[in-house]
Amino acid sequence: MFKRIIFCGCSNTYGHGLSDISYPTGKIDYSKGPSKKGYPNKLAKMFKSKVINLSMPAASNKRIGYSITRLEELGYDPLGPKDAVIFAWTWKLRHASFRHEWGDEIYLHANHSPGSHSRAKVKASKAWLKFRAFADPDGVDLMHENAVWMHFGNTHAKQFTNSVFNIAVGNTCPPELLDIYNVRLLRDYTQLLDAGDKALDGSHPSESTHQVLAVDLRERIIEATQMKKTN
Repeated sequence: MFKRIIFCGCSNTYGHGLSDISYPTGKIDYSKGPSKKGYPNKLAKMFKSKVINLSMPAASNKRIGYSITRLEELGYDPLGPKDAVIFAWTWKLRHASFRHEWGDEIYLHANHSPGSHSRAKVKASKAWLKFRAFADPDGVDLMHENAVWMHFGNTHAKQFTNSVFNIAVGNTCPPELLDIYNVRLLRDYTQLLDAGDKALDGSHPSESTHQVLAVDLRERIIEATQMKKTN
């Protein structure tokens, strides 16, 4: 059905905590990732497609949307009409500050804990949160900023393929706002991942939860593809 499926997402799509890329404590061994036990590989196998996983733990929606532009820079063939792109959008309270072309993120997550991140990153994150609380107390501007990057990712991918799909794996922008920016979610899987069994780190989804997501997503992609053909 698809030659390749390209996934753009955060740690849930990367496979944080799954046994093939994680230590027994759940900490990632980045030299092994992304995981081959996560829903991207399971879904690609169902479609008999090759898989490219551009996800990165703690990625923001800004980075997720931008990542689809870097296929060739990373050594992959250009995006084409036989490819599918799946954007797995994440929590909106994350921020990326690009320091070079590929988008190294200064602020990885807005809720840094000193035990898991460097002091400099915790300080930077707190400064950004303080600014947001002052300038955007209701988070309206933040939601629009996220939706802009979601729209950007879709617009770029749709230049090359009609098979572009969006899901949420962390609570993101409300549907009424996404309608304005022409982004349609197949499903918000946040609650499913939160309620499902956990991986080695005790926080991210287990392989069995990834399987449930993959099965459901397959059906939604098939349905969406058939609807496009009849319209």
